[in-house]
Amino acid sequence: EKMRVAMEPLLYAAKVDLVFAGHVHAYERFTHVYNNTADPCGPIYITIGDGGNREGLALDFKEPQSELS
Repeated sequence: EKMRVAMEPLLYAAKVDLVFAGHVHAYERFTHVYNNTADPCGPIYITIGDGGNREGLALDFKEPQSELS
């Protein structure tokens, strides 16, 4: 959360379209997001890190799914 608060205004101001992040050992993609809400001017976030996934986190999805995901 500290990283989001520190970086998100910079990404938004620079009109970043796409952010790749990883090391969650799962995969998820989000709609355009800014300040934890859908925003057509915010970047799309893609979290990738399922390569080598031994923990099984890639199979453990939250239900109901977030509207942002």
